[in-house]
Amino acid sequence: MSNNQNDDVVRNDVPGHPLCHPRLPEEPGVTAVTVLSLALAIGATTAVFSLVNAVLLRALPYRDAGRIVMLWTTNALNGALEQNTSLPNLRDWKARSRAFEDMAAYREFDGPLMKPGNPASKPTG
Repeated sequence: MSNNQNDDVVRNDVPGHPLCHPRLPEEPGVTAVTVLSLALAIGATTAVFSLVNAVLLRALPYRDAGRIVMLWTTNALNGALEQNTSLPNLRDWKARSRAFEDMAAYREFDGPLMKPGNPASKPTG
């Protein structure tokens, strides 16, 4: 006899393959729930991985994406280290820089959403 009685119970309940549940063929409801649960779990895992891969893991769709950098302005008056720069500064940087192939700018804007004739405020929270 085994040192652990649970080992004998498991061996007697699961003949053949160690991962096979012997009652699945006898109980179609349990079989259906088991198969659907596995299918749902595999599908959800695949969907989450696809999203993470597309958003976080895949390289940016630009030539030499690893060379893209972001530049900030430092404001000596208030100590802000990551302040957006002005358009005149960007023009000066583009004209004088020899370290960068090209430069571009973007601006984030938080403002009210407007419908024609009906202003609506941006949802919060």
